[in-house]
Amino acid sequence: MQGQGLEDAARQYFDQSAQIPTRVRLAVAENVTGAGVQWRAGGVMTQFCRVHRNAGTAPISIRAMPRRAHNGNAASRPTPGSKPRRLLATIEDHELVDPALSSERLLYRLFHEQGVTVFPAQDVRDACRCRMSGIEAMLRRFTPLERRDMTGDDGLIA
Repeated sequence: MQGQGLEDAARQYFDQSAQIPTRVRLAVAENVTGAGVQWRAGGVMTQFCRVHRNAGTAPISIRAMPRRAHNGNAASRPTPGSKPRRLLATIEDHELVDPALSSERLLYRLFHEQGVTVFPAQDVRDACRCRMSGIEAMLRRFTPLERRDMTGDDGLIA
C-alpha cells in the first residue's frame, strides 16, 4: 500500500480491492489538560451497503426518512456512495477526537436526511485466524528464489 498516511493507505486499499464504495476518515490529536497530556484518535468508515437485518445485530435507528425520488433519468441519480463520500469530507479532525461528541451525534449530523443506523459495539481483538498449514501452502506457491528474496537478514519473511 502507498500513501501519505494510514487514511490514504486505507482509501487506496478499498479503492482497489473492495467491491462496495468505502471511505475512511481518521484523525489524531494531543489533548492537553491540567492532568497532563493525552493522545486521542478517532475515525469513521462509511460503506454503501444494502440494508439487511441479521439476528443478533439489530441496529438502533436514530431516525429514518424516506429516500428522495429522482426524475427517472439515470444520469440524474447519484452513484452509490457519492453522497456519503461528500458528507464524510465535511468532517473536521476535531470532531473525530472530541470526547464530548458521541459517534451517534456525529453520524446524525452527517446523515440525518437519509436516516442513521448504529449497530451495537463490538470488541476489537488482536487475533489471527490464519492456520499454519494455509500459510505454508501459500508460501509453497512461490519459487525458492522468490522466497529467498522475501527473507530478511533475520531469516524471517517480511
